[in-house]
Amino acid sequence: MELLWISLCTPFDGVSHAGGKTVNFYQSYFAKDKSVHIRLVTFCSKKEEACFDKSRYDSGMELIVVPEGMKKFIWNCLSIHSKINPFYKYGDALSSRLAHEMIKRLVRMQKEGYRPDVVILEWTAVVLYAEMIRALFPKANFAAVEHDVTFQAYARETAQEKSLIRKKYKNLRAANMFHREIRALEICDRVVVQNKKDRNLLCRYKVNRSKIKVIAPYYHRSRMQHHRKNHNIIYFGYMKRKENITAVRWFARYVMPLLSDLDCEFVVIGKGGRETAGDLESDKIHMTGYVENIDRWFAEGMCFVAPLSLGAGIKVKCIEAMYAGIPVLTNKIGIEGIPAAENLDYYNCSSPQDYVKVIRRLYDSDSVNMHGRIVIEKEFQLEKSAESYLGMIKEMAK
Repeated sequence: MELLWISLCTPFDGVSHAGGKTVNFYQSYFAKDKSVHIRLVTFCSKKEEACFDKSRYDSGMELIVVPEGMKKFIWNCLSIHSKINPFYKYGDALSSRLAHEMIKRLVRMQKEGYRPDVVILEWTAVVLYAEMIRALFPKANFAAVEHDVTFQAYARETAQEKSLIRKKYKNLRAANMFHREIRALEICDRVVVQNKKDRNLLCRYKVNRSKIKVIAPYYHRSRMQHHRKNHNIIYFGYMKRKENITAVRWFARYVMPLLSDLDCEFVVIGKGGRETAGDLESDKIHMTGYVENIDRWFAEGMCFVAPLSLGAGIKVKCIEAMYAGIPVLTNKIGIEGIPAAENLDYYNCSSPQDYVKVIRRLYDSDSVNMHGRIVIEKEFQLEKSAESYLGMIKEMAK
């Protein structure tokens, strides 16, 4: 079976972000099957170019290296219409210049006689080009992989906007993304999502339920048991993403001042923290930057918080924290897609007062037994999910 895998982000061992880890896990699993011949087309940075396991891709790989410096500036200028036009046909998730490079590689492959049996379009930014890519490989079956439902993320960002002019602009952009995303999913033969909530959301907008498959997102399974050794309040995430910056700043502004009498610290773990939120640093708030292993922080901390107001899709950070056994405090956005019971598996907190109430209770308790790990082990079985996903792809190739 010839499998063409077109991915927005780079899959390799050691990739730092949750989506990349999920793609890397499933690609690695698929590559073990000698009947599956993978050809990869992906975007990467110059630094990432040397990170790939080329042995996975016995049908070849096409790396589109995102430029740096002056060339990047020129490419951005050439693509500005695709990033600011709220009616742009392919949304604004992928710049027109990078999309041009992707299509150019695919056209060359098609002219050279490459004919895949199945094409996987990974991430919405790539899925939006389904019609154009399908025209190049009309005999292939297509699977669209949604790491989140992008139009929902856009709608949430619009709802948070205070400026009437920017809100109007973002409304137009969100409406455009809705129509483009749903249309692209209709073009594909199968749709893959990472939680049942997203499946139900797409069904609400007339995406055929029978063609949607739910797979488990990859998550790190901590080997350490939770035994609190400090009063650290943990936040974990890539700090160059807007939803993480917004959540950290909200917690620092509205919750931490209400805990000033407690001997606790807000510890923000993740790449980019010092660059994007370094101004928050104090004796009570710390940015660690990237850490190699999160296990010790989860095992020794008092609690994990995720006061999210932006983004969409399942939050792997919450899955990992629940699996590690640390008490998780989050809201309906943070817990969406995870079938967890309030006050048993996690604490539901919406307002600053909600967070303060639970944190003070945890602070005064010697230990708290959470049952989130049981839920995660039951609902997100990675090996079983990978076997089922590969089975679907093989069935599509027949």
